[in-house]
Amino acid sequence: MTANSRRVVFGETLPGFLGGVVILAVLVLPARAIAVPSVPSGLGVSNVLGGATAGQRLTLTWTANTEVDLRDYGVYRATSAAQAAGAVSRLTYVAAPGTTHQDGGLANGTTYYYRLTARDAALNESSATGDASGTPNDAMAPSVPNGLSVSDVPADQ
Repeated sequence: MTANSRRVVFGETLPGFLGGVVILAVLVLPARAIAVPSVPSGLGVSNVLGGATAGQRLTLTWTANTEVDLRDYGVYRATSAAQAAGAVSRLTYVAAPGTTHQDGGLANGTTYYYRLTARDAALNESSATGDASGTPNDAMAPSVPNGLSVSDVPADQ
């Protein structure tokens, strides 16, 4: 039996010769992991510039956890710091070893608050990181117009 297992013992008495026979069985079952993953670190949020949807997206990055049985990271989003500190809905899971997530369809000028957790193969989830926030905005100037022409229009027209 290993340190990561548990023992289950059960018995049954059967009537018969000499007042009964006792059958005893011992099973050794693997135990669920009891250590939760470490809280992820290095969570950062940056604005995504360029493209047809300039702004409207934020990129989250973090440092990879080192647990060998790491399954994924839970990404949580809120629109206020107070909400982020409470129970918020999970936005998505990012499979390990991934350390980035792009959150799209956001409103430019609105601040979003994110937290991150880590889950292992046994689905034990770490505590959440502190808040990291970002505000998507369109900081790209429009392209230079093409095909402009100038014509003289007389004053009497």
